[in-house]
Amino acid sequence: MDYQNLIKQTLEAIKVPGVPIKVINQYYQNLGFYYYNIKNTTLALNFYLKVNPPDFSTYRSIAALYSEKNDNIKRIFYTEKCLELNYDLNIAYDLAIFYTSSCMFHEAYATYQTILSIDPKYTNAYNNQADILCHLMNHKTAIQNYEKALFLEPSRIDIYSNLLMTNYYIPSFSPTKRYEQSIKFESLLNVDPAEKLCIEKRVFGDKIKIGYLGYDFDKEKHPITCFVNHIFGRHTKRYDVYCYQVATGSSSVFHPKENDTLYTTNIPNVTTKNLSKLNDKEIAIEIYNDKIDILVELMHHTAGNRLKILSYRPAPIQMSYCAFPGTTGLNDIDFKIVDNEIYSKRIQDVSTEKLIAMPRGFHCYFPLYKIPEMGYIKHDTINLCCFNNTKKINPIMIELWIHLLRRIPSAHLYLRYAQYSSTYLVEFYKQQFINIAKKLYVNLDISRVHFIGYDANYNNILKLYHNMDIFLDTWPYNGTTVICEALNMAIPVVTLKGKGPQERMGASLLASIGRSQWIAKSREEYIDIAVNLCRDKISLLKIRVALKNKIKKTILGDPDIFIQDYEKLLADVIKNHN
Repeated sequence: MDYQNLIKQTLEAIKVPGVPIKVINQYYQNLGFYYYNIKNTTLALNFYLKVNPPDFSTYRSIAALYSEKNDNIKRIFYTEKCLELNYDLNIAYDLAIFYTSSCMFHEAYATYQTILSIDPKYTNAYNNQADILCHLMNHKTAIQNYEKALFLEPSRIDIYSNLLMTNYYIPSFSPTKRYEQSIKFESLLNVDPAEKLCIEKRVFGDKIKIGYLGYDFDKEKHPITCFVNHIFGRHTKRYDVYCYQVATGSSSVFHPKENDTLYTTNIPNVTTKNLSKLNDKEIAIEIYNDKIDILVELMHHTAGNRLKILSYRPAPIQMSYCAFPGTTGLNDIDFKIVDNEIYSKRIQDVSTEKLIAMPRGFHCYFPLYKIPEMGYIKHDTINLCCFNNTKKINPIMIELWIHLLRRIPSAHLYLRYAQYSSTYLVEFYKQQFINIAKKLYVNLDISRVHFIGYDANYNNILKLYHNMDIFLDTWPYNGTTVICEALNMAIPVVTLKGKGPQERMGASLLASIGRSQWIAKSREEYIDIAVNLCRDKISLLKIRVALKNKIKKTILGDPDIFIQDYEKLLADVIKNHN
């Protein structure tokens, strides 16, 4: 379409005397549309803003243009104006998503409530509202929301994955019930046994084709990347390595990207295929045609996963690694890689996969971004910190941290996560600390608890550790990436080890670097370990220096040690499986 000519004609038409205001407004809307289509958003916006009075369509267009200009305040303002004229549920839903991404949780939750009051069958509103509830320590209500969503759309495997992951945040949740829910997931995939591709499960020949299935090969700073990027290029010559990018448009995080954005394309001797635009069965066929011997999934039930691919059995040996140590619930995943700290008969009994343990740990933290040098900013206080996801915080953790603040009068607690950019969330957590302290009869000065929100510069986040003394892990859902960051910044970590896989990640990481003395077996011991570490700041500094040197010589910090243990594990798997 010749937009330039249409613009010229419309501008001339506006100059004609006596044109009614209604027609003039239509001309302005048309000009806004024409200029937008020739990529001139500034003039498009100027003409849309001339429409007087603006209608629903005009407000919607203005909001979209401000969105492209990253002017979020005006985007929200004009979207709200749009909804005042016509409360379109889909526009309200998009606004709620934007509120959430902007850490405006109160506004997002209220918008979802309004949507559900108008349409109680709006499935995605229940799903997204549940995510907000998890940040507010209300995991049980979040699960009820997921169940409501699944009642409306029982085949939504993305929502079922959300439900399964949320169960791990709840201290009292039954492992047996979690297992029962996990194995139900496979039936939702609805893959006919006749559709399974690889009937022969033996692996032949000296050359092994190993494939890695993930959705984040385009994200150099993604947590999974920190633990797997070093593997692909370090495989010995026995292995032909394939990386399959399987992002999905249904995820708000992992959208399909073009092949040249994938960091794996820059690793020598690695074949990268971006299969994101194919459906699950088509991807499985592609992998099968590549004659992959071992397929390793790196997604688990995290948002945007495509576990269904493995249900088509594209490879004779299928394994799960890294994203999460709990079970996927899929019988077509043969093995899950863990270590001796994670493994227990109790966990094996509630896992569909056979657990296979690496001897010295099963993580190597080797990020593509640069870790700042160890530093120390002199401070008179004892600075405790937890930089874990807010979903992992619960009343038990707040109670433990209050006891620590009571036991260490000079201590301050620093909590950091992007969600703390929300003033609503910060006030919520402050009130939780105050209320729990009252129940414990502790006179807590809330000014000793600090909240740090989003920072686009990740280097700044890591440098926060220069002012910290001890990292306090969460329970029952331990940290992983944040623990590795703290350890690499030479900060001692105190973790509480439990019975479930998510309760043992901190213990796994600390044991792998020879720091089992920081692993607590009880809540009382958790407090005592932290208190003892804080007794002498000079000794604490010596511990930090020794820690930095130690990590580089362990599997957690040395990719060459990792690949040695990992390939031995793979060889044993092939031998025993055959």
